Amino acid sequence: MAFTDWLETGAMSDGLWTSLHAFMAFPYMETLEGYARLAEAAGLHVVEQEDLSPDFARHVQLYVDALQKTHKAAIVAGYGQPMYDEVEQGLILWRDASAAGQVGRGRIVARKP
Repeated sequence: MAFTDWLETGAMSDGLWTSLHAFMAFPYMETLEGYARLAEAAGLHVVEQEDLSPDFARHVQLYVDALQKTHKAAIVAGYGQPMYDEVEQGLILWRDASAAGQVGRGRIVARKP
């Protein structure tokens, strides 16, 4: 099994936690260590786990840039300004949380023993 996912990487307020999860419709976010424990509990051996968070803020900024510079007109035309505003606010929230070290991205590779 191999995957990447967004991670909870640092402390955050309850309000920020709720806002981040609501925007992405996540029931919760796992930590890198939490994913490793889940894989091991499922009988897998973790071969590799890597914190990819250092460049996550840069990637989220690319999402914000694409939204604002490339996709804004189409979103507003198709779904309205309020929808665009919600998407922009959500991505900016994720960008700021990633820059603050509160969320990130990780990779896990595990296999059967």
